[in-house]
Amino acid sequence: MEHVYPAIFRANKNGSYTITFPDLPGCISEGKSLPNAMVWANAALSEWMQFLADRNEAIPAPSPIAAVKTKGKAEFVTLIYAGPSLDRLAASAMGRKGGKAKSDKKTAAVRENGKKGGRPRRQESAAASPL
Repeated sequence: MEHVYPAIFRANKNGSYTITFPDLPGCISEGKSLPNAMVWANAALSEWMQFLADRNEAIPAPSPIAAVKTKGKAEFVTLIYAGPSLDRLAASAMGRKGGKAKSDKKTAAVRENGKKGGRPRRQESAAASPL
């Protein structure tokens, strides 16, 4: 399922943002910063679409972005995308650090140490070697 809906971002006095979707009453989110708010807006839209699908409810058509009006200077409108490609990217990025999955590192440590949950052995330098 791929969806693109306009969202209204309202800047709060503490620097956070409140996000509402005019076409989806009740779909509201918040972020501590603008980048954080963009992530949470995507998550809220994805979960709302899944909620509607699970309940077999009709998914409303999105309004054109030009038709969405803001109430003040502290608000702006942008489009938010929610679809399977973002879900897959987020899932594949979870648990990854430095390009390798945590499970890959653990598997390598098990092979090296011959036990479960082991850590890779430290390599001794040539200077520390008693030869």
